[in-house]
Amino acid sequence: MTNKDMKLHLKDLSTKMAKAVGDYAATTNKLATMQAELWKEIGSKQEKIRSLEETIVEKDETIEYYSEQNSELLGRTNELEDELKACKGTETSRAEYEKEFKAFIGQKVDN
Repeated sequence: MTNKDMKLHLKDLSTKMAKAVGDYAATTNKLATMQAELWKEIGSKQEKIRSLEETIVEKDETIEYYSEQNSELLGRTNELEDELKACKGTETSRAEYEKEFKAFIGQKVDN
């Protein structure tokens, strides 16, 4: 290789190296941009997750409240059903009252 060939070879190498460095810089910039966008997206997803977790907590509290209300109402319903059963054992129909009353006052009873 002559001195002239060596200079051409080195010039070619330096040109290719400058192009490679430029390509590397562009790739690095793209990577940095993509990384920044990814972090932004991760941040927004985390905010969305926090918001959904808060909503879940609120809904759980609402469910718990209504569950307690339902339990209280079921308990009261059971109490009232028990009272009703107790009352049914002593109930007398209107016709029976009339019959007893008329018999008491001495009138003829129509059935």
